[in-house]
Amino acid sequence: MGIEPEFPNTLANTIDYQILLQIIQAHFAQSTDLLETLVINIEMAVQQIFLNIKYFFISIQKTNPPLGIVCKSSEIILEKNY
Repeated sequence: MGIEPEFPNTLANTIDYQILLQIIQAHFAQSTDLLETLVINIEMAVQQIFLNIKYFFISIQKTNPPLGIVCKSSEIILEKNY
């Protein structure tokens, strides 16, 4: 998530990481078949709470995904500018 570069030291231009953690925990507590769906749902919830965000980046990895081969992890990344 981006903050306004000209005012980086004010609380009004930052995010509340406790709220961010609550959003993420709530979405991880729900069963979701696809990592893509999980990432999009988290992004939409964050955007609804933090109306002034300019940039969003999230990366989620799943260890040992069920792909039928030995694979350390799979990953989904979502990066957006608003």
